Amino acid sequence: MKKFFTSKIASNLFSLTSAETAKRLLGFFTLVYLGRVLDKNGFGIIGFATAFVSYFILVVNFGFSTYGTMEIAKDPSKISKFVNNIFSIRILLAIFLSLILILYLFFSEHSTVTKYVILITGLNLFTNAFALNWIFQAVEKMQYIAIRQVLSGLLGLIGVVIFVHSENDLLIAASILTLSTLLGNIWFIPIYQKMFSKIKFE
Repeated sequence: MKKFFTSKIASNLFSLTSAETAKRLLGFFTLVYLGRVLDKNGFGIIGFATAFVSYFILVVNFGFSTYGTMEIAKDPSKISKFVNNIFSIRILLAIFLSLILILYLFFSEHSTVTKYVILITGLNLFTNAFALNWIFQAVEKMQYIAIRQVLSGLLGLIGVVIFVHSENDLLIAASILTLSTLLGNIWFIPIYQKMFSKIKFE
């Protein structure tokens, strides 16, 4: 039994470490490519939008993942209850914060293109609301998290290489970065529903 748990921990650690390394490398190559293709202004706008929206994302996350992981690890029978509750709260927060973000952009003095990039990046509020990686962490199924990290990174890199070729493709670049993260997180949903139960809005 002890050998089994040791092997499982080692396997999970290897999966996460390998995936995190791959994700960082893919992210690095993506940024290097965008830095070369987009002008300094365009690359700076993406950086600003990402940093700005990250404050809103902090509210959507609000420690729910940590709390849910701890509670499910204690009592796996409550998975459906916590997933439904946390998923619902996050969606409501994402909607509310999106309205605030849109209102801010309406009155702000940012350039039109900056507003569009922030708006596109702001869709990550829903991307994070859909994230279910914490569940697989709680039940120690790290391989799914590892696959998601690599999948998201690959989609982002391949997408920008294929579709972003000049500074005029700034909005396309922002869309691809957001979409790759969204698809990576949505990938968790059918796996969760197959392993556990359907997600209900409560």
